[in-house]
Amino acid sequence: MNNRIPHNPDFTRLFILRHAQTALNVAGKMQGNTATPLDDEGRRQAAELAETLYDLYAIDHIFTSPYPRAVETAQFVARKYGLEVEATPDLAELGFGDIENESFTDLKTLAPDFYNQINALYSLPSIQGLGKPAYPGGESIAQIRARVAHFTDQLLEKHKGKCVAAVSHGGFIKYMFAYYLGFPLEQPIFISIENTSISIVDFVESRVIVRCFNETGHLHLPIRYSRPAVV
Repeated sequence: MNNRIPHNPDFTRLFILRHAQTALNVAGKMQGNTATPLDDEGRRQAAELAETLYDLYAIDHIFTSPYPRAVETAQFVARKYGLEVEATPDLAELGFGDIENESFTDLKTLAPDFYNQINALYSLPSIQGLGKPAYPGGESIAQIRARVAHFTDQLLEKHKGKCVAAVSHGGFIKYMFAYYLGFPLEQPIFISIENTSISIVDFVESRVIVRCFNETGHLHLPIRYSRPAVV
């Protein structure tokens, strides 16, 4: 028996899910395009995510980033619903370029200009008018915006009135929310996205409604303290 409410087909509901934990998450590395699998704790998290979603919500289709950590997470959810997953490059993690697979502290030596600019965003009393520095050798804001827009257009064209899950990555999910809320993507995004977090966005008429953000109750863990991620 589940606790689902009937879906209202006037709404297109999007479940935005971050992949479960990997060893590089634990090490504090920026994984980017790296093909990293889940670790044992990540598989436990993904199973808890799947159980919680299945108990509460109908899901008609599951999109995922093509990277193994996202695909594996999506497959845990898909098995509960008897669905296949559809991989799309639109949901891939940000391209970090020269700083991929590095920790923030390592950037002091590897990419000092980027490191100093990021530190300035955290330490200044006001960031008004300040933009986030580009990832050295990485993906541009224009490319990220285009991916969010294309994914959203395809969602509303092919799955209008349905409940759809999208398994992606912490960095890219931040840009999804900035885009949906109308924030400038060029500005720092001081939000945190935890592993296997559930966020829910409804599309109705011409509006976007954020229903739930970074929900992690299914993990039965406290929210950690951490400095905003560099992405």
